[in-house]
Amino acid sequence: MSVKVKQAITNCLIKVGNKSFDEETIRTLLIVSREHFKTDGLIKELAHFIAHTERNQGIFHKKISSRYAKFKLVEEQVKKYNIKESSKKIKTEDELSDFMLDGVSVEKIEGKLFNILYSDGLEDLPESHLMKYTGFNKTEVKKLFEQFYIKKDGFYYITTNTIENYVNAFKKLPLSKYNPAKEVELAEELRKGEVLEQQIKSKIDGIQRVIRGSIFFNSVFDTNTFRQEIVTSITQAISKFGIDKKYISHIKSNSDDILLCIMTLLHDSKFTFFDKSEAKLFLCFYLNCNAEEAQKTNYNPGDILYEKGVIALYISAQDTITFPLFVSDLQIKNYLPYKTYKENPLTSDISKTIWTTASRIEMRLQLINDTNG
Repeated sequence: MSVKVKQAITNCLIKVGNKSFDEETIRTLLIVSREHFKTDGLIKELAHFIAHTERNQGIFHKKISSRYAKFKLVEEQVKKYNIKESSKKIKTEDELSDFMLDGVSVEKIEGKLFNILYSDGLEDLPESHLMKYTGFNKTEVKKLFEQFYIKKDGFYYITTNTIENYVNAFKKLPLSKYNPAKEVELAEELRKGEVLEQQIKSKIDGIQRVIRGSIFFNSVFDTNTFRQEIVTSITQAISKFGIDKKYISHIKSNSDDILLCIMTLLHDSKFTFFDKSEAKLFLCFYLNCNAEEAQKTNYNPGDILYEKGVIALYISAQDTITFPLFVSDLQIKNYLPYKTYKENPLTSDISKTIWTTASRIEMRLQLINDTNG
């Protein structure tokens, strides 16, 4: 057991206890402690993220990569066609949905994309949504994909192609080899094979369209889960090193400030996606805007954002795709003085903030604009 590691953890916990910690304290605490968390959960994932801010793997990456892939496929589908001409043929919402989701074949799918869409994407989907629109739960869908797909040369192929190939092979035989008029039973079996093959393809295609056509913008974790798991994880490290258990209560009482530090540490991190494109994570001020309230004559978007807004982490990819990673319940006004805010007021309900560092000012943890950071 490393004396240096114990000392580093203890020093960080002392700062948490006397409320002198900032984001650098939390960076050290999580990176040094992460190997001693017993379970692979949220806090270990956050610790890995802070240690390696360019991510191409991990729990968060799986969810975000899947959402990005779905966006990307629809975007590419739109670019393929003349929208004005296509819109003349599209009469219903179902036809529009089919058009938008036609970019991926059910018969042959590149291996990496298959895993992102139908493994990671399936996990990111609420079970209730899947059941409502397919009648299958996640376990059943996984079994269907395992049963009806094989992987070869970097691609997943639907196994009904084998049935189709057999049927076509018989159809192409000369009459001297196969005469459907005379071999009625065989012809009937081949017909049944064709029907079965089409039914399977149709069912799986329908399931896949639901999965890749459903993009949910919920946070990849929630604040209450963080509050619980930060206590659990640090308790594991404290117990392993025989550190005074009094610090457990200090972690619990300071969990919101610790969360803010983690969020500022993740600002400007990068995700690399399956197509090698990159996305940046940014700290922002978020407000769940009330449209009716916004119509009032005395509505001041800057003041409303400050009074009611919370701190969030959003992702920006290719300047056209923006969506949340995590929306906290940490209020802006608790970490930024109004006077400071009014010097650079923000007005939109998703505003990228210039205050991206968690630092101590007169012993109070605040957001600051660290231009040297």
